[in-house]
Amino acid sequence: MVIKGRKNQSVAINILGYQFPDIKNEKSYDANWLQIKIRVDGLCGAWQKTDPALLTWEVDELIEWMHDLSNDNCTMDCLCFTEPNMVFQYLGMEEKQYKIRIHFELEFRNPQLPKDEDCYIDCLYSKEKLLGLCFDLEEELQYYPKR
Repeated sequence: MVIKGRKNQSVAINILGYQFPDIKNEKSYDANWLQIKIRVDGLCGAWQKTDPALLTWEVDELIEWMHDLSNDNCTMDCLCFTEPNMVFQYLGMEEKQYKIRIHFELEFRNPQLPKDEDCYIDCLYSKEKLLGLCFDLEEELQYYPKR
């Protein structure tokens, strides 16, 4: 999934696979960690990182959050995860589009950026484009179901 930001910023978020592909036990929490690769080109720099940053159900939560947002039914302004590497924040409407800020922290932060500087990109999305992101992420997640 590629998220286009303002001022030609972008972040590509891809699921590379399970962190522990050999774990088949459905009751194992560790069986559901996903290796996530990000490629960021933003005002705070250009970098890429890979980390087991999301659980399978957290990707579902992100899809649901974007879907709810596109239907004006979002109950959370901020979506955080177990590993706080990325935070998705709804900032309101601007130019009849949804303004979303994606924060990068810890393992997903630009390593060249001073620690006291914020690391994020801002995005503006229409309802249709937001639903397109949901579809793209659902397509990737279908290969990595909850185990």
